[in-house]
Amino acid sequence: MIVRGRTLDEEVVACQVLIRGAIRIPFKVTSCSAYADARLPSFAQMAEQAWVLRRRAKGRQAGFIRARDLRVEEMADLMSEITEHGE
Repeated sequence: MIVRGRTLDEEVVACQVLIRGAIRIPFKVTSCSAYADARLPSFAQMAEQAWVLRRRAKGRQAGFIRARDLRVEEMADLMSEITEHGE
């Protein structure tokens, strides 16, 4: 992770593996390579809230279903499909 401030001497370079919790930055940060907005939901939270368009299969209708209502196998298939297509 690289955190930069306004001047050249305001820079912190840290390995994520070694950081165990929050660190205090003693200057105003102008950029950070590892910024994550804590106000935004995580991928897992978004996936749980998502509606999935399920294809028609033997014995069931096609239509929207909440991701959290999918069976484990269906969720695994969906995740591998997303990974393959880069969506």
